[in-house]
Amino acid sequence: MSYHEFTTYATWDRTPFFALAKKYAEGKQTVVDIGPGNDGFARHLGRTDIHLLEGNSASYEQLKTRYPNACLYHAPDVLPFAADTVDFIHLSHVVEHLENEALYKLLKELDRVLAPNGILAISAPLAHPDFYNDLSHVKPYNPGVFLKYLVNGDATCATRPLISARYTKEELVFRHTPTALFPLRAFNNRLMRFCAYACRALAIKLGFRVYERTGFTLILRKTP
Repeated sequence: MSYHEFTTYATWDRTPFFALAKKYAEGKQTVVDIGPGNDGFARHLGRTDIHLLEGNSASYEQLKTRYPNACLYHAPDVLPFAADTVDFIHLSHVVEHLENEALYKLLKELDRVLAPNGILAISAPLAHPDFYNDLSHVKPYNPGVFLKYLVNGDATCATRPLISARYTKEELVFRHTPTALFPLRAFNNRLMRFCAYACRALAIKLGFRVYERTGFTLILRKTP
């Protein structure tokens, strides 16, 4: 990862990740955003013709006043599209709300509706100290899950049949955010405990931070 890429994605702000996805959405006719929330991605695209599939009924009521293609949808239900008809799917901060079987079912649906040469953009959090502060979070999924079941075609140790091997990885970027510097370890020696605490306190006071991976955006292309 270059320093420019690191600084671009070292943020909790979703805008840089929207910008990455937008690069692949431009020129696509049928664009779908699953879990649009406050329509941040649609506004970033500057389009009102995209399909917004929202699971929260209150958010849906607001979205449908501005987007004619907004609809109420609960993952992993059947997507309201025919096979091979969608050119671009944006899935931001949705997968972490699903159990394993539900995610597998949703991935099969995404594969069904995505057209050849279509793009699938997945953004999600990774495991970090605050992940389970949100009671709607079920579990974090690494990008390797999507690569295994859609890209690599390697059935080794797979607990379910692979969904596809027709996808290629276009880009994978990680979000980095600061975390506690020098986590305190358990030392039996009192002097070592004191030194560890003092070093950590001094580093924090001087503004030093350690960055950890707390999320990612993965761009996949479905090959013809």
